[in-house]
Amino acid sequence: MPRIAALIFLLGVLISSLQGAGAAIVNLGDGGGVNAHPHNLSTNNNSSNPGVIRSTTEDQICIFCHTPHGGSAKGPLWNRPDPTVPAGGTFDLSSRPGLNIASAGVVGTSLYDNSDPDSYPNGATRLCLSCHDGVTAIGTFLVGNATMTDNYMSVDGTIELSSTHPVSFVYNNATKKPAMSIPTVGDAAILDGADRMQCTTCHDPHTHTNDGTYTLPMWRYYGSGGTDENADYSAMCTSCHVGTPGVPDIHNM
Repeated sequence: MPRIAALIFLLGVLISSLQGAGAAIVNLGDGGGVNAHPHNLSTNNNSSNPGVIRSTTEDQICIFCHTPHGGSAKGPLWNRPDPTVPAGGTFDLSSRPGLNIASAGVVGTSLYDNSDPDSYPNGATRLCLSCHDGVTAIGTFLVGNATMTDNYMSVDGTIELSSTHPVSFVYNNATKKPAMSIPTVGDAAILDGADRMQCTTCHDPHTHTNDGTYTLPMWRYYGSGGTDENADYSAMCTSCHVGTPGVPDIHNM
């Protein structure tokens, strides 16, 4: 009997070590709505980190983005105002050279055009920027409001989209370069209902994957179970970026 008990104990240690090998996924609202998810901005955030942005007055989690009544039609029961447009009147487009989506022949099809501040960015990216633009107050909702420990997600002011991966563009056979591939629903990269790449192509706002060892934030492609960050990162990129490394234009969409 002692031998069996020892084997059971060792098996338990092995299982625990294997579970600890990957990142600890935290889903928004787990634990009865009390967890340290970065998008849990309520008073219920149980993080011991004093630097975590949270409310001092609001104990509901979903209200920071959603409301059952009186929300905007721009998102699912959306409870946030539009992001603040930069002083120049538009959000900058990516400054990377050689973008096929920005070429004169396909820009109309790709809709990669910031001439209209109400049309770019669009979709889920616009919703993300209602907090992450750096200047729109997090505690201001369409319905209700909250007092926050820090009211802005970015200390740098308005986000600089020119230095990010291009977002809010239609990505299909008419806009891609020959060396690129088109992801389908179920692939690592997911286009939205209008065939556009958005922030949510790579990131899932409801799932926290950065636990200090696995550093990819809110990573949608979690194929390795959190044990191989480089593999997950590469798999995400190669959903669209395919071909032979070193061949020109492989990474110029």
